[in-house]
Amino acid sequence: MLTHAILSPHPPALIPAVGKENLRRFEKTVNALLSTAMGLRENPPDTFIILSPHGEIQANSFTIQIPHSENFTADFAEFSASEVIKTYTRDRLLSAQIVEAATSKGLQIQPTTGEKLDFGVSVPLYYFAAAFPQAQVVSLGISLASSTTHFELGKILREVADEAEKNIVFIASSELAHTLNKFSPHGYSPLAKEWDARIISDLKAGDYASILLYDSFERDEIAECGYRGICTLIGALHEKPAKHQILSYEAPGGIGCAVGVWDLRS
Repeated sequence: MLTHAILSPHPPALIPAVGKENLRRFEKTVNALLSTAMGLRENPPDTFIILSPHGEIQANSFTIQIPHSENFTADFAEFSASEVIKTYTRDRLLSAQIVEAATSKGLQIQPTTGEKLDFGVSVPLYYFAAAFPQAQVVSLGISLASSTTHFELGKILREVADEAEKNIVFIASSELAHTLNKFSPHGYSPLAKEWDARIISDLKAGDYASILLYDSFERDEIAECGYRGICTLIGALHEKPAKHQILSYEAPGGIGCAVGVWDLRS
């Protein structure tokens, strides 16, 4: 069953060997991630499904990573921390079930090869999988399709997870505006702070219908990389009661980072 849905940011600086002295700028985020990971111990996850915006992105097709071996690898060599290497076992059966279910509902989902996980997957796993070495992984990638298409994927993920005889956690690896100040990687937009405040407010209030209608031009203006993941998370929550908290929000380096957790256990 789907026990939890989690909203997690993915700045590589969250990895101590990468962030080093800058890690202290992410104090709220790190504490929220650690707190969320601790909370999962009540029902240890058997599988993490993670949706990332930083893998191969196709126009109308989601992607699912199917390596030739049974394992994924996560390393941070591209961020000058080649000593940090993690290995995770892929969930072969659940991956096949997701592909079958998505295809049967008319969604396109394209397998990709390669063992290395993108940082949108590997950064959250660094925190969430550390305490659960037995947990397997399904690595998914967003598409450029609509918010409602991502919402439908979320519904499918929940249906597949709820039919499985294991504990499954869905992680929407997502960051918010990348234009919050002059230090932001995509420059400054006056819309960014308001956009982040609105989506945090709507998530706290459970006003998911409003989120699905956000203006695409505003999203381009603020250079977010999390909206589609959040729409997928909302789909996974559809018509299922959940206790939820937005545990933190901060914007080191001018990028909005939020951590939220939805407990779907009844």
